[in-house]
Amino acid sequence: MQLRSRITLAAAFFLLVPVVLFFLIDLMRDRFIASSFVERQFEDDRPFIAGFVREARLRLEAPASEIQTILPSEPLPRSFLDPDTGLLIYAPWTTMQFRLEQIAEKHEGLSFGLFDRDGQLLVSVGEHADLLAQGYDGTNRSSAQGISAQGDAFLVRRTLRTFRGLFVYVGTISGEEFIQNIANTMGDPVAMVQRPILEDFETALPPPRAEPSMVLSRGVGLPNATTNAPNRYADALTFWQAMEGEALASVPRRYFTISQGEHRGIVTEVRIDALRPLPDEGVFLRLVRDRTPAAIREEKQNRLVYGGFTVLVLVSVVLLLWFFNRSFRPLTDLIEALRALARNDFEHRIPHTRRRDELGALARGLTDFRASLVDRERLLSLKEQMEFAAQIQRSILPPAFNVTDFVSIDAITKPAEDVGGDFYDVFTLANG
Repeated sequence: MQLRSRITLAAAFFLLVPVVLFFLIDLMRDRFIASSFVERQFEDDRPFIAGFVREARLRLEAPASEIQTILPSEPLPRSFLDPDTGLLIYAPWTTMQFRLEQIAEKHEGLSFGLFDRDGQLLVSVGEHADLLAQGYDGTNRSSAQGISAQGDAFLVRRTLRTFRGLFVYVGTISGEEFIQNIANTMGDPVAMVQRPILEDFETALPPPRAEPSMVLSRGVGLPNATTNAPNRYADALTFWQAMEGEALASVPRRYFTISQGEHRGIVTEVRIDALRPLPDEGVFLRLVRDRTPAAIREEKQNRLVYGGFTVLVLVSVVLLLWFFNRSFRPLTDLIEALRALARNDFEHRIPHTRRRDELGALARGLTDFRASLVDRERLLSLKEQMEFAAQIQRSILPPAFNVTDFVSIDAITKPAEDVGGDFYDVFTLANG
């Protein structure tokens, strides 16, 4: 292989290696780049979701403090013993009902009430008063908070002790409103799920592409449209319908990526307390981030970057080949001149003698070498001609003469140079 070919192939190889490495790194982006982004997104979203849970708890504890303040001054309703059930039956607690309604005006969307020590509901306010008794049977009067077993309410239960007796306060936010509040604030779908607790490791890798098993869904909230984003609900609904199967997959990870068709998403999962915790299962909030627009923009940007990079590499290769071809052309011409000298073609013109670099010096050296070869050829030609002349001269000079039978003459001539100008001969005179 010629030197120019080897150098050209080496240059092309070193130019193509970065391109191949670039595309290989891009293929591993889900592991090395996307996973880091998803992890940062998880670290940002997790405090927000936990903050909504704390906010719900604080909203429900505020009425409890206000009720505990007014309880000592409220007379207890009259009661009587039910002979059939043996339970103490209270008359309507009208004054406390009025006070609770006043408190409820300051806490919109909440439902709360008071129970006696036997579990009988004395007074309640709110649209979801039927959810207050979940998880309370009159014996478990300890403070508790969390999601109900059916996932339809977030409850806070506290024991209020006064000199008049013992009361159990229960406040609740409906599960639908609880999830919807998070979805509206975050602007993305939120799902509440119940699944086994299997967190043995944390990773942001996407779940296996095999058909995933579904978790038990306890509710889904889609963000409502706003004046600034009138299509937000429709976009969230379209995204959720496409990604529901992936978003509700049973994946033992606190955060992972999902994809379906052109849609892309990130799932952040945060565990919340349950009113009745299960030993092997937990209730989780899953924030399903819609990254479809961002993913489309990234893909377009990547195509532009890859296309530009490819064009740049191709242009670089073409320019490199042109440069090598231009750089090695003088050397090729000088090699052809050497071949002409080897054929004794002294009329071949040696180019590039006016260059001021190494190739110019080589061309001038070849010119001097050709001149010396021409002189040498001339000398050899002249020597051959002189030798031929000497042979002719020797052939016309007689080396010996027979004069008589008894006399013979031998002659020799030795010129000082290759050819001399002397001539001799022997002949018999007329008188003998």
